[in-house]
Amino acid sequence: MKCLRDVAEVHYGKSPNTVLTEESHLPIIGAGGIYGRASRAMYNGPAVVVPRKGSLGNPQYVDEPFWPVDTTYAVIPKTWVDAKWLYYSLDAFDLTKLNEATGVPSISRDWLYKVLVGSEEYGEQRRIAEILSTVDEAIEQTEALIAKYRKIKTGLMHDLFTPGLSPEASAKGGVTWKLRPTRAEAPHLYKASPLGWIPKEWEVSTLRELCEWFSGGTPSRNKAEWWNGDFPWLTPKDMKAFELSDTSEHITKEAALMGSRSVGAGAVFIVVRGMILAHSFPVVLGLKDFAFNQDIKAIQPGNHLSNRFLAYWFVGHRDLFFKKLPKPLTGRSGSIFKKSASFQSACQRWTNRMRWFRSLTPFRPESNSSMRWSPSFVSKNRASCTTS
Repeated sequence: MKCLRDVAEVHYGKSPNTVLTEESHLPIIGAGGIYGRASRAMYNGPAVVVPRKGSLGNPQYVDEPFWPVDTTYAVIPKTWVDAKWLYYSLDAFDLTKLNEATGVPSISRDWLYKVLVGSEEYGEQRRIAEILSTVDEAIEQTEALIAKYRKIKTGLMHDLFTPGLSPEASAKGGVTWKLRPTRAEAPHLYKASPLGWIPKEWEVSTLRELCEWFSGGTPSRNKAEWWNGDFPWLTPKDMKAFELSDTSEHITKEAALMGSRSVGAGAVFIVVRGMILAHSFPVVLGLKDFAFNQDIKAIQPGNHLSNRFLAYWFVGHRDLFFKKLPKPLTGRSGSIFKKSASFQSACQRWTNRMRWFRSLTPFRPESNSSMRWSPSFVSKNRASCTTS
């Protein structure tokens, strides 16, 4: 093994303010990739750009003249070192381990120089780089193919959920399903509705009418025994696949009953609050019984609605639920806003609890006949108190 100092020179990047231009092909490279063009280059490629501050992972390979910004290092390989091999060597190393700052993550050049890499000969370096490059190319092609099919799926879902399918008798008997003609092609097949023009056979219903909705919760972290079970407990961070059979955290059945909520296999889960809604709208079809937290709603369709259809319907109509959050306020105004919002939230929770407490009191003045014991009112306010 050799230190990085033995196989490369590490140089500081510089601010690109004096070289910014729109009339050049020379890339300006920051910690997150190319973000501009430079009128001249600071270094010739091939080389490796390593983040110096901020996001410390993900070194970048550069095979042309470039300008590294002042939050990066330019790692220039020595003449007997293959630059692509050096890139893969640094990519295999966890650069975040070199962080020495308590605030903004940063790496010193001295620590970077101490990173250990292999001691292969130049010919072997090139062969290793060729193999790994081939794998990278295959990954890129696969990702491009996935992106292509995702677009096809998006268009197909629009067609299936809008004009839908119509049954036709086949020559061999039975029924075949084909995409229904559009309204422009066959207006007699459609009718007006609150949703717009829909096929005549369809009826409009609300999700409230067709499904049962459930709210979740988080069991107390103070009860360690509740967190030693094998019952999957779902949170938004688990919702990265369409179908799910397990979660990263598990609780006991008692915790699921007392501190959370559980639903059976086949339920559809959607995220209804949290910062994740600033960029995505996760939808999951549960393949097992799950407990889930308060950021999620569980939906169980009735007998006339397929759970898988419902899950795909949410995916196909995510724009109806996807809500862009406003940019957070900063500085003193942002601090005041956060404190005000926190105070208002606390007041609302206190009000809900007082209403609930009053609803549980059996005594009522006889002179006011409208003030009576109401089990439905108690249940309603208990729910609002619990979820606040």
